[in-house]
Amino acid sequence: MKLDQVRSIALFFALGLMDQKSAQQAAQKTIASLKAKFGDRPSSPDAALWSTAAVLAECRKQWKTHARSLPGHRVRTGDEHFVIPSDFDLQVWRRYQKDAPEEDVMATLMKNLFHATDEELAEGLQTSVGTIRFRLGKSVRQLGLSIRSQPKDGPIT
Repeated sequence: MKLDQVRSIALFFALGLMDQKSAQQAAQKTIASLKAKFGDRPSSPDAALWSTAAVLAECRKQWKTHARSLPGHRVRTGDEHFVIPSDFDLQVWRRYQKDAPEEDVMATLMKNLFHATDEELAEGLQTSVGTIRFRLGKSVRQLGLSIRSQPKDGPIT
């Protein structure tokens, strides 16, 4: 497994679940599952199985498991559960994540963190390319609204 894949998996769960413990567990289980299925060496005959779609599918599976364990079956967004640098503002992301459907959040994170094509996203998320494009377009509009509604003198409260 490549280091950039591990990093993308970790960031996906950190930003997606916004709960440090759940994010660590989900990332570890995803990586362990991928290694068990496909081996650890990208140069092995099973290297093709380490496709982006396979990684996305495993991330989706772990997301569903870990998101259910959070209160209200929804991501937790409180600072008390997720350690971030004090100068890093996640208010716009939190607002988007609170308002957007889970599948849109997942597609947005996967597109940007894994640099996945629409086709890879569709395969990994088990849906059509048209649905992926719709979700991503809707997410861009929703994030734009969150940014525009942010007060000019500071972060969203």
